[in-house]
Amino acid sequence: MIIKTRYKWDLGESKKIRLEVFSNLKDDVFSIMSATYKLLRREIVVDEGKCEIEGTTISTHITPTEKAQYVLEITFLIADEIFIEKADICLC
Repeated sequence: MIIKTRYKWDLGESKKIRLEVFSNLKDDVFSIMSATYKLLRREIVVDEGKCEIEGTTISTHITPTEKAQYVLEITFLIADEIFIEKADICLC
């Protein structure tokens, strides 16, 4: 997985986050079946929804509304496996 684990934003910014998914196995072919996101502030969900999937890239557009520390949690399904990736977002 390639995901920047820390983002620093300014209040009022709205950005698209992309997660590129790949296999460590040579020539491994897979499909991302579904993907959702949750934006959490102090473990409370402040936004959630479905992600866009294009090939092996998952993306979502988020707009945090208050100065705070957030966690973006992306959950996705490949075959019968569930994966969760997290990124910290600081609105300073």
